[in-house]
Parts: sequence; C-alpha cells; structure tokens
Amino acid sequence: MNISLLHHCFPMRITLRRIGNAQGVVLPKAILAEVGFERDIDMAVEGGAVVF
Repeated sequence: MNISLLHHCFPMRITLRRIGNAQGVVLPKAILAEVGFERDIDMAVEGGAVVF
C-alpha cells in the first residue's frame, strides 16, 4: 500500500514505525497545522491510498 502526503503538490516520503503490534506514521507538526488537524481525524482507503 502506498502512503503519501502531498505538501504543496510535492509528495513527501514518510517511514512506517512499529507502535506495539501495529504500524503507524508520525506526521510533521507543520503539515498538521497547515491542514488544521488537531486531535481526532477520519481515515479511509480509497483507490489503494490512505486518505485522511
């Protein structure tokens, strides 16, 4: 599965990290602020991509 975050139309590569028995990503604070994410967000898989 491809995970990408578009920032000013340029893809940014991030690394999956082990979190307990799962995997996750750490999103840069500046990007979270730019899109207005503060706490809980919705996530889905659409067309083979993870969408927040």
